Parts: sequence; C-alpha cells; structure tokens
Amino acid sequence: MKLLLIRHAESQNNALMASGRIEERVPDPHISELGQKQAQALADFYATKPAGYPIPDEIQTSLMIRTIQTATPLADQLDLPMTARMDTFERRGVFEGVFDTPTVHPGSPRSTLQAVTPRVTLPEGATEEGWWKGPFENQRAGLIRAQKVVKDLRKMAQDVPPGYTLALVSHGEFLAMLITTFMEGKRVQQIIDGPGDPDTAFRRMDRFIALENTSTSLLEIIGQDFTMTHWINRIDHLFAAGLAGQGASSEDTAAV
Repeated sequence: MKLLLIRHAESQNNALMASGRIEERVPDPHISELGQKQAQALADFYATKPAGYPIPDEIQTSLMIRTIQTATPLADQLDLPMTARMDTFERRGVFEGVFDTPTVHPGSPRSTLQAVTPRVTLPEGATEEGWWKGPFENQRAGLIRAQKVVKDLRKMAQDVPPGYTLALVSHGEFLAMLITTFMEGKRVQQIIDGPGDPDTAFRRMDRFIALENTSTSLLEIIGQDFTMTHWINRIDHLFAAGLAGQGASSEDTAAV
C-alpha cells in the first residue's frame, strides 16, 4: 500500500505565529485565506493525474478543522469519501492558550466538524461535547501514539488491493513522528524507553524533518516490516500555482 502523507494547509494559528501574534491562537483553527489557496492547488494538481504521483483511493484526516478543510477540495476533485480518525491529531492534542501555559480543550463539536463537508465520516467518539479529553501530550506519548498508528496502517496494508493508495492528512510534528517511526522503529523504541525528561525524548534524534503546509510525503508499506520512502516534503503543486515560499511553514519546529 502506498501512503501519501499530507500536511494541512496554512492555518490561522500558523499565520498568527508568523506575524508574532501567537497569543491570539485558538484551539481548533480554520485554514487561512492562503491555506485555502494551498489546499485548492493540491487538489488541482492531483486532478490532472500527474505522471509519477499515485492518485489516492481513499482519504483519511485527523479530527481537526484544518485537516478536514485541507482534504475537502482534494476529495471533491477526485470524488472520494473521507474518514476522520481520532488518533492522528497534532502532538499535544487540542488546547487553549499558548505552548507554555496550555489548558486542555475538548475540540470542536461534531456538528461543526460535519458542517465542513458532507463527505467526511466522523467516528462515534466525536460528540457535541468534543472528542479530546487530554492530557496535554508530551513527546514520548506522541511517539507511542505514532507507533499505534503505524501498526494500524501496516494492518490495513495487508487488506487492500495491490496498488492501493491511502492519503492521510495530518499535522507537521505528528507526521514527522509517523515518518520516523516507519523508517527507524527500533530507534524510536529506544527513545521511548530511555531515561530523562519525556518532553525532550523526540528532540534527542539528530536530524529534522521539515514539512511545509500541504507538502506531500510518499511511503510504501511492503510486507510486515519493510517501508520504502519515495519522497518527503514535496510541494510541486505549490510551485505550479505560484504559492511556494508563501506563509508560515509550521506552528513550531517538528524535530526528527
């Protein structure tokens, strides 16, 4: 199974951070005006079925507004259903306030998420009271969650037809964790098991994966344990639309 990992388009929080106004951030932001253009550029690019780019057979997203909004134009262009997952949210979870003084937030109500697009199927756990119970997630907990998602995706890969492509729209830091877990699972386990401050566990790794807004990374799951990496952080669609280099790249740095 090919796994097309897509980072969400520029969010309103990304734009606030870029302008030095991060204290105005909200728990579950929409994508910005630039983000809407980025998401449409991604959809337009894949609608042409460019050579060398696997076209998704299915789209999954995290249970956050910015990922559902990013995926919607792509789903519309390719006429695909979308499924929202409760386990692919951004590291930390949903929270109010800034990074140094966070307060756990339950996430957007089910009706708000469903209103983004009728294409998305929401899990039962998404209720009118929200879906996130916390706690504020540290680095080690994020890596453990990435391990569980990798296990689930490997299982899925065994059950789909040859040549199947899944697009997963998620978040910068969590996607970096996911890619690292696929590529260096044993080392990730050593970091999880290691001593020290759990919130610095991921930062001990000696290189970084930078993922731009709406960038794509393509992995291929082969068998039980093997993963082939085709590319990371590709933004050909943004170059084609004249949008490359515009806007903030991340709410914070995703370390790998």
